[in-house]
Amino acid sequence: MYSNLFKSFSFGQIVEVVAQFRQRIGFDHLTVIPLPKLSVVGIRMMHSYFRALSSNLFLIVPWVVLYGIIVPISVSAQPVILQEILSIDGFHTISDLTVGNDSSIYVADHRNSSLSKFDSSGRLVRKVGGQGVAPGEFVSGPRHLALMDSMLIVSDHKGTGTLQFFDLNLNFKVSTQVSAPLDMDVASDERLYLGTTDLATLDRYVTIYTPNEVPKRLFGLSDIHRYNLENQFILLARYPERIVIVFQAVNRIDIYDPSGHLLNRFSIESLPLRYRGRRIDTIKRQQLPDDIVESISYVPGGLIFTSAVMDHEGNLFLEHGGKIEEMPASRSVYMITLEGKEEGMFQMPRGTSLKYIDETGHAYAAKTTKESTVLKKYKIEYQQ
Repeated sequence: MYSNLFKSFSFGQIVEVVAQFRQRIGFDHLTVIPLPKLSVVGIRMMHSYFRALSSNLFLIVPWVVLYGIIVPISVSAQPVILQEILSIDGFHTISDLTVGNDSSIYVADHRNSSLSKFDSSGRLVRKVGGQGVAPGEFVSGPRHLALMDSMLIVSDHKGTGTLQFFDLNLNFKVSTQVSAPLDMDVASDERLYLGTTDLATLDRYVTIYTPNEVPKRLFGLSDIHRYNLENQFILLARYPERIVIVFQAVNRIDIYDPSGHLLNRFSIESLPLRYRGRRIDTIKRQQLPDDIVESISYVPGGLIFTSAVMDHEGNLFLEHGGKIEEMPASRSVYMITLEGKEEGMFQMPRGTSLKYIDETGHAYAAKTTKESTVLKKYKIEYQQ
């Protein structure tokens, strides 16, 4: 008697309907039984059913109708909810930002070759920089920021690499050379750790900087990948006695202690190891060994992680990218402990990329629009 009500839908169509339902109730990671093909009640009836369910605030376990049978779907709540509290417009490209103890916001605008300081309400205090080689200017634009001992440290690719030091009012003080800086972070004991590259071998190192001294290598990364661009990484050192290395083009997170001992290595189970890339033609120079030429002749097909930040409790927030040609407008962020335990996943707002989490539990992100890049500040609400 129900034959006229049943239609055949692919598994992908069912997943799409479930995803719409997920968005309505604010849950994520719905698990659907992966059958090859399912016959379900007409799609309009399913939409009506989902609307009825999502309107019931007391219902915590959703269901799907399969062959007239009600089947439960497992749910895990979002680990955090982001509530926007501040928006600052007018940037070209926000490459990095950091926040002071007084909640002042320091922003590196890469394409504009500038540094900006804002107070806690979003009012511009000062803007400096410009493209050039003079003190306080940038050859290729500021890349990364860190605050240490009342100094703002900025990396630039001037020469083989440069760190420039500014006071908290953005007055230039001094600079020092460093080999191809990748990323940097200040540890809880006020030591600055940097990711650096040996330009002769393309090996990757963790380097430490102490004020008034020359940066020195602490240790080399173990098991680096065959191709140079697969060894690009994000460095996080906020958690005491831990240095976190997040490879961007490979699904791999390494945890070291400051002595260089590898303590843990893990990945996100639901993500691929890498996105298949392509080889590019390079002009072989006499002074380059064959293995170096091969290493720089490969471009990854996408980014597993476009950003990685850590909160004050030591939780990692890893933002997934995707294939280069299929970068999603809304990116997934995985919350994971330093032991590798996945706490959940949430979606960033459309066109927005996570940049920083401060000590007071606020997240900062860059939202790209057609006209400019906008800095967003959110209050993080952790879900139990």
